[in-house]
Amino acid sequence: MYLMRRILGGSNREKPSVCPYCSVQLDARPTRSKVCASCSATIYARRGNRGLLTEEQSLKLDESSEGDLKLGSDPRWQKLNANLKKATSSSYLELMKMLYFQMSIQQHEAGRDNYQFALESRKSYLLLLQELGLDRTRAETKTVKGDACGECRP
Repeated sequence: MYLMRRILGGSNREKPSVCPYCSVQLDARPTRSKVCASCSATIYARRGNRGLLTEEQSLKLDESSEGDLKLGSDPRWQKLNANLKKATSSSYLELMKMLYFQMSIQQHEAGRDNYQFALESRKSYLLLLQELGLDRTRAETKTVKGDACGECRP
């Protein structure tokens, strides 16, 4: 979108950010929750078109997002959860790593926080390496003296 606006000469400026409580215009759109300098209320920032929210609006949004995930309204999410339960019960770390990574991608695409899923993916991967005995990798160089072919001998 940014590139298209630049090419077509449109404005790159977003609409001004205002406090959802007192409607005072903010200097810049906060990327995280912050306290309004005017009314001292906590402003909750969300990515995408959700904008700046009050605490009540933020809680409602979080509840509806969690409800969607728990109810499994998205069949992809439902399948990932079912596969993750199977992988966890059998301690299949490679599959767990992949499933957590896919969940992380799906959360990111939905505009939700995906950090916890990405973290679990990395943990599963490190546990897998540890299980395989690759947690401490050593490199060895072997040289051949008398057993080398004619081209390799000094």
